[in-house]
Amino acid sequence: MSKSVFLCGWLLLALLFWGDPPRRALAQTATGSGWTSPQNLSQSGAAAEPLLFVDGDGQAYVLWRDALAGPMLTQGALVEGQYNWLPPAPVAFPFGAARPMLLSAGATVYAFWIDAAAVLQVSWVAQAEFAVAAAWAAPQPLVERALAFTAAAGADGGLHLAYLARQAAPAAPAGIYYQQADTSAAAWSEPILLYHSPYLRALAAGSVTLQLAASPAGDLFLVWDNPPLEQVFFSHSADGGASWGEPLLFDQRAPNDLVDAAGPGQPLVYAGSDAGGWQPAVVHLLWTAGHGSDTCRLYHQWSGDNGAVWQPSQPLPLTGCPQAIQLLAPSHNVAPLLLFAAPAAVVLPTQPALLAWDGQQWSLPQFQTDLSAFRHPDTYRPLALGCQQTALAAADRLLLVGCDAAQSQDIWAASRPLAILADWFPPPPVWSEPAVLAAAAGIAAPALTVDGDGLVHLAWSQPDGDNGPAAIYYARWDGANWSLPVPVLSLPGGHAGPPSLAVDSRGRLLLAAAGGNGALYFSQVVAAAAASGSNWAEPLALPQPQTAAVTPRIAAVTQADGSSRIYVAYAVPFNEARGVYLTQSQDGGQSWTEPIAVFAAAAAGWEGVSQPRLAVTSLDGAAVILHVTWTRAQMPALTATALYYSQSTDGGLTFTPAEVVTDDRPRWHDLLSGGLPTLGGSPTLGGSPTLHRFWQTAADSRAVLWHQASDDGGLTWHAAQRLSTQSGPAAAVAIPGQAQVVQWTEEMLQQWQWQDNQWLPAESLALPAWGDDVGLSAGITPNGSLLTLFYGSAAAPADLFFTSRRVPPPASASHPPRPVATPTPPPSRPSPPLSPTPTPLPLPTATLPFPREEGAAGSLLPPSTSSADLLLRVALSVIPAGIFVILVLFRGLQKRRERR
Repeated sequence: MSKSVFLCGWLLLALLFWGDPPRRALAQTATGSGWTSPQNLSQSGAAAEPLLFVDGDGQAYVLWRDALAGPMLTQGALVEGQYNWLPPAPVAFPFGAARPMLLSAGATVYAFWIDAAAVLQVSWVAQAEFAVAAAWAAPQPLVERALAFTAAAGADGGLHLAYLARQAAPAAPAGIYYQQADTSAAAWSEPILLYHSPYLRALAAGSVTLQLAASPAGDLFLVWDNPPLEQVFFSHSADGGASWGEPLLFDQRAPNDLVDAAGPGQPLVYAGSDAGGWQPAVVHLLWTAGHGSDTCRLYHQWSGDNGAVWQPSQPLPLTGCPQAIQLLAPSHNVAPLLLFAAPAAVVLPTQPALLAWDGQQWSLPQFQTDLSAFRHPDTYRPLALGCQQTALAAADRLLLVGCDAAQSQDIWAASRPLAILADWFPPPPVWSEPAVLAAAAGIAAPALTVDGDGLVHLAWSQPDGDNGPAAIYYARWDGANWSLPVPVLSLPGGHAGPPSLAVDSRGRLLLAAAGGNGALYFSQVVAAAAASGSNWAEPLALPQPQTAAVTPRIAAVTQADGSSRIYVAYAVPFNEARGVYLTQSQDGGQSWTEPIAVFAAAAAGWEGVSQPRLAVTSLDGAAVILHVTWTRAQMPALTATALYYSQSTDGGLTFTPAEVVTDDRPRWHDLLSGGLPTLGGSPTLGGSPTLHRFWQTAADSRAVLWHQASDDGGLTWHAAQRLSTQSGPAAAVAIPGQAQVVQWTEEMLQQWQWQDNQWLPAESLALPAWGDDVGLSAGITPNGSLLTLFYGSAAAPADLFFTSRRVPPPASASHPPRPVATPTPPPSRPSPPLSPTPTPLPLPTATLPFPREEGAAGSLLPPSTSSADLLLRVALSVIPAGIFVILVLFRGLQKRRERR
């Protein structure tokens, strides 16, 4: 009986805890881990104003002021990852209670300070005797009426000093001065006035920030601010301080800054050092300012050539302005570290952050969450560490000192390893850095196509000089580099319009373009030899009803005998023959049929047509379906007012009546199908490709980018999806199982990818502000390289830019089929009478069902577990367990009676 009861109890407990495994709460990983437990250095309850100093040998000292005992000192040594600190002792250094700037130069330590009488003084001591007060030299006065100062040691050990002095004499106005001395610090040069301003006369001591840095090559760099004018300045000496350049104003308030925004100030300068692995010419500036919509940010600017050319300034990836910043150069690392103390406006004000610089960019902020989690080892109360200072006191180790003024009034120290700084940086950019592919005015609408070997072929129209004739230029991309752009075709009439490209199954590059005489021309070349103009076939004029054809689109399919059938659709935008036409060649481009009217605009009463697009799909390899879209246009500027679609299932002999896709004034549209259809077999690249159509409208001044797909050759269309509600040009590409869309929006190249029958946003690329006059072209290779070209900018009118990225491979054919789409009824808005073209295959008219608003889709978060859900789960677990227990107990009692 006891065994049965035990078994029942065990099963009951198992069932009670059985069910869904507990969900692990998602939490942000603390990036600031690794700090040692805080060590109390003062242990007095009356300590304040700590000063951390590390000499040239890496020996760490901490000085502070004790309210009862006066100045105190301790020194620490790193032992097995933890600092051992000597007991604090009172000291009588020459600077007394003043807060000095301590500087190591060779084997000597120098102390600069401003005394109570506003006199700037200096003293020095041998580095090995730093803690011996009697070993310090007698103070030497340098400057009277000093308000602020900065000092640096040169590569030769010489001393450099810059200071702000309030002088009444006309020959020595209030301003920023510079002096230097050799290692003895006994004889100083005559002061050099670097900058003067009447606004500096009435400032309080410490209200101006000065910072001086010396490079190993002997260059000096000085920064300062003028608080009344809210300006920051920079000056450079290339000869060790003998002469200085004119002060450079590198930031000030802008007219559009917020009223309560912080003015530029608190500058900091850093020059590269051999010890840090830096090139001597690298200089960094940091300062605080509030620009644009920010009230205060930390800004950064750097130069790689001694300050001759500066990179554009940029805010650091931190919120608000820091209370203090320090730049540190690890001996093993090529980047300084920035310690950031969060301002009071930040949610966690006690969390500083570390950032690293890799020579080109700042790392992601590493918020030191451990520092806000410190607790007093005796009272267990939180330690709110203020007045934080850091130093690299040992290889690969960062030392921090702070004060706890709110609770214990003690001085504390902690340290941490630097870890692997490379881990702090974001992954490499997804998009390649945009580069100039071609430089010429007048580049328009480049055409891309990809051959079976994955090579990308690019052609565009480019004029020769400002008023010269336009020719067709060509370049090829092999997946890593572009070939040199070369002119390959000159068309009759001294002009070449934007070309259209295709590649057939035999590896021939096919091109159609409008000439300067109103005629259309066709040419072809073996794709591998396209870089030489002599290899291109002589341009052949295509048949057309009148000489006014524009914007041709070309496509090719492989016939059963292996030859190519080529189709060219084009528009005659105006005059009596206005309409959309198709001509084709069944012998690889040697001869062409008379044009067939896809849509007769004159018979329909339209003023004009424009922008035809052509796509080809197959019906199980037995026949091809031709798909054409175009826009209805108003004269005189051929402004698009509506988008229409038609198809042909008999090889382009007849087309279905035009159906409206949208009458919302399309700005741009495209029609795409991946793959090269093959007659007498399955489509090349496998599978029947989805047909995609895209368009962009601007109803009520609001731009909307739309997409619609068809899985059955355009017979039915799925509901239109809205990709974007931002203005800006777009481009789309497609291969079997995959489609990509890119759009230029607000200084950003945005991307969406077609996956599992839906559009998903992908990584974007920040781009300069080049205005609205930007065009896009795009292409994709079978191995997943997405290429984007942008051109036609008002700021860079002569450049054709290129960028690329890798995208996921095409979706496999095993994806579940899409639900069968129901043809939608015709739009309610009446359409004008259309051309009475023969209709072998009537198609239902598709309209645009209004898509759901953003955010209406199902939640992407895991389902929450409510209390009712938990009670239900427990009940469902306990009831079967209880029944099971009762049955076992009943069976045990029954067996016991039987034995009696």
